[in-house]
Amino acid sequence: MILRRLIGFWRTSEETGEKVKNPNLQTRYYRIRMTQLIDKIEYIVQHKLKNWKIVHINRERGEIILEKKHLVRTSDVVITVYDMPAFRSAVDITSAIKGPFGDLGLSCDNIIEFFGVLGKELEPGQDLSRIG
Repeated sequence: MILRRLIGFWRTSEETGEKVKNPNLQTRYYRIRMTQLIDKIEYIVQHKLKNWKIVHINRERGEIILEKKHLVRTSDVVITVYDMPAFRSAVDITSAIKGPFGDLGLSCDNIIEFFGVLGKELEPGQDLSRIG
């Protein structure tokens, strides 16, 4: 995390994916339908995440656009929920801070914060990322 803070002097965004070095930024898999997961994410943003706001939801594409207010700046966060076979879903996140300077690791922190709250809200066994 210290390295990410240093890189944050010039880097303004972070995203999850399949092949990332930081395990906190891995794509997450859940045993829940895409529509149910989008509803759960909407609830979490409205009730559990302070300073987060829903800007737009496109349920057909599985995209949720959010804003996260920081002390001085604002981050744009795009959550993409993918429908997968056997009632499963995958979640990827892109977080970018607005402004001319780096994010000092805030984009990475946004992703970790969101996944932490989502993991607590799901029932045991729904978070396939924790298995094995």
